[in-house]
Amino acid sequence: MKKRILSLLLLAILAFGILSVSGCTQYAITSDGETFEEGKSGYYSFYVHWQRDYFKELLKNYNLDITTNMDSAYTETETVRQAIVSSAKTQYISFVVVTQKFDELGLTLTEEQISDLEKQYNNEWIKVYGEEGMKNILDTLDLSKDEFMNLLAVQVKSDAILEYYYGENGLIPVTEEEKSKHYDDNYLRFKYVLLSTVDEKDKKLPSDELAAKRKLADEIYVKVKDGASMEDMVKEYSEDYIRDFDKMTADEKKSAEESNAKALKDGIICDLDGVFNYTLYNTYNIAVNKLIISKLATMQVGDSAVVETENSLWVIKKYDIREEASYYEDRKVAIFQSIYMDDFNAKYTRWQADLNYKYSDAVLETLDPGNFTDLFSEVYNLQEGASGSTATN
Repeated sequence: MKKRILSLLLLAILAFGILSVSGCTQYAITSDGETFEEGKSGYYSFYVHWQRDYFKELLKNYNLDITTNMDSAYTETETVRQAIVSSAKTQYISFVVVTQKFDELGLTLTEEQISDLEKQYNNEWIKVYGEEGMKNILDTLDLSKDEFMNLLAVQVKSDAILEYYYGENGLIPVTEEEKSKHYDDNYLRFKYVLLSTVDEKDKKLPSDELAAKRKLADEIYVKVKDGASMEDMVKEYSEDYIRDFDKMTADEKKSAEESNAKALKDGIICDLDGVFNYTLYNTYNIAVNKLIISKLATMQVGDSAVVETENSLWVIKKYDIREEASYYEDRKVAIFQSIYMDDFNAKYTRWQADLNYKYSDAVLETLDPGNFTDLFSEVYNLQEGASGSTATN
């Protein structure tokens, strides 16, 4: 099955799908048999509908309809339905644990953070759905706006908890020297020309076409090695460089132009796991192919190479991660989190166990992803019209 082709650097617009549990207040989970605020079914509803919408679009990329494939195999151990519920539960419990720990530690949001969340609500929700649309969402969720804002605040609260433990004044502080060294030891930067080696049905190209692609990749590599501008090679040859803007909306075109500019100026800056954008990685599992990372790890700045993955040929050139100060500064938050993530995950595991929660079978049945339709597909549709290939190819 062929994935929808997206530019590696195209800015993703994330959507959250939600629908209803009507009537009196219901609780998705209880803790030690007791109800509590974050256990309200509306919060779980947020995550299960978001995951349902995401899987709908994912299946559509393979020309499959979610309503007729809900019980089709998604992995060797899960159906689509089970995968949706599993993902929703994971994210929902994270919301509960983070929200409760934030309060338990006596942390509070700053006025600036509250203002930023309000801007996020207006710019990413009201702008897309309008006042009436958001009112309908909140009504069907049986959540107030303040409760909905709790969902938007979970990342800010998670960051605050990390700062409490590992910030400069935290219990186990992370120093600037540690962060700088981590960046130097764990990040790579490169620019690339991508040539696909599969057709629209994800089938390997005929031998003659494949040979022609490999020959072209070798020719581009020689040109780059002989001093040709990598930027010129990207613009002329890369199938990941967006050229056709005719069917794009204004927002799509803007994102595509930003993607192109970033590909030419910065290239990709990623960690040794291939993660160049943690939101894209956590949401869509998009990362640079491991073969490319392995090759880059053996190269010096200025070196170039050809790497062939399962679906693509890549002509790559390695660049200096310190060429601009912003490259490091923009990644300090992610670096900070990475350094003590193992320790934090151990803490999180204990907190989750301490919650001692149990799901309501009645709520899970009501909020089964096969029971409702999507409301938010128009946001995913903003991604259509982009050309290129995902970094997982």
